[in-house]
Amino acid sequence: MILFVGHLNAAKGVRELFHAVSQIRDTLPGLKLVMVGDGGIQNELPGLAASLGIDSLVHFAGKAKAPEIARWLAAADVFTLPSYAEGCPNVVIEALACGRPVVATTVGAIPDLVQDSTGILIPPRDAASLAEALKRALNQSWDSSAIATKWQRGWDQVAHDTLDLLKYVQANYSRR
Repeated sequence: MILFVGHLNAAKGVRELFHAVSQIRDTLPGLKLVMVGDGGIQNELPGLAASLGIDSLVHFAGKAKAPEIARWLAAADVFTLPSYAEGCPNVVIEALACGRPVVATTVGAIPDLVQDSTGILIPPRDAASLAEALKRALNQSWDSSAIATKWQRGWDQVAHDTLDLLKYVQANYSRR
């Protein structure tokens, strides 16, 4: 199961996602795509899915609150966010914290979060690259525990990092 969580608009790459799923559907028996979210082009997407022949593979879950999103993440094999632009998307952090590999675009802070051991990065607006990355991610064996703990820090580490940052600021930006 591939999971998308976000606002259903063109800038999130949802059209490319549908085209990508249509390209890999025959090579991945049992493939499902779950779309969590609403807004934007949500009324267009069922027709696009039907025109691509993937309407039986796509489930529109609608808008969801955090506990339901967590359940979807726990059920997913791969999380995807093929956006054209992002800042630091919480949903990518949440997917990684749940131990899910992420297939996402090289925009915003996503490349800082997703590395070879935690997912696959692709260029935005490229359905063919997205299709190949999703297929690869679904066929690859991932260590969900390693993904979930990749960015995990304890209080000692947070305190140490904060002290280092304060020392750096003091040394480099204090008035003299």
